[in-house]
Amino acid sequence: MKLMRIDSSITGAASASRELTDSFTRAWLGTAPATRVISRDVGQIPVPHLDGQRLAALAADGRDPTPDQEQVIDDSERFISELEQADALVVGMPMYNFHAPSGFKAWFDHVARAGRTFNYTASGPVGLLKDRPVHILATRGGVHEGADSDLQTPWLEQTFALLGIRDLRFVYAEGLNLSDMDRKRAMNRARVLVESAAMTGAECLLEDERIRREAI
Repeated sequence: MKLMRIDSSITGAASASRELTDSFTRAWLGTAPATRVISRDVGQIPVPHLDGQRLAALAADGRDPTPDQEQVIDDSERFISELEQADALVVGMPMYNFHAPSGFKAWFDHVARAGRTFNYTASGPVGLLKDRPVHILATRGGVHEGADSDLQTPWLEQTFALLGIRDLRFVYAEGLNLSDMDRKRAMNRARVLVESAAMTGAECLLEDERIRREAI
C-alpha cells in the first residue's frame, strides 16, 4: 500500500498544516505499518512555476523535444508517477489570500497534462487517472468553511476532478489567527478528526487488499 503525502506550507516547522499531516501519517502507519509513504513537499522544495518555456516543453512531449524540454517532461512524469502509484493521498493545505499556496498550483500545473492525465472531449475534459481517497487538511487563519470566501474547497474539487479523482475528504482547522485559545481549540479538534480519518482510511484499504488477495 502507498500513501502520498503532499505538504504545501511555506512556514516550515511553524506550519499548522504540516503538524496535521504529521498526525495523519503517524495514525495511518500505526494502522498499516507496511505502508510506503511517498512525500512531496512543494512548500519547502518548490516546483518551478509554469512559464512560457515550460508550457512549450510539456506541449512538445512526443514531438522531438529539446534536451531542456525533456528535463521538464521528466519532472512532470515523476510527479505524475508518484500520484499514480498512491492508493491514497493526504494534502496539507493552508489558505494564503483565500486560495491554495502557489507551490501547490505549480505542482498541479505539471501534473495536469492533456493526453496524459486528462483528455479534452466534445462534452468537456475527462480525467484519465483512477479515483482514490484524497484527504485535504485545510488550515485557515480566519473562518471560511461554507462561506463565499472559501474559494479553496471548490477549486480543489474541480482541480482533482479534472484528473478523474473525486473522492476528496476535507478536515478544516479554522480561526487559527484569532487567538491562542482559538488556535489550540481548532487544532485539537482537527487532530482528533485527522487521526480518525487516517485510521479509517487505512483500515478500508487494508480490507480492500484482503478481498483482492482472496479473489485471486
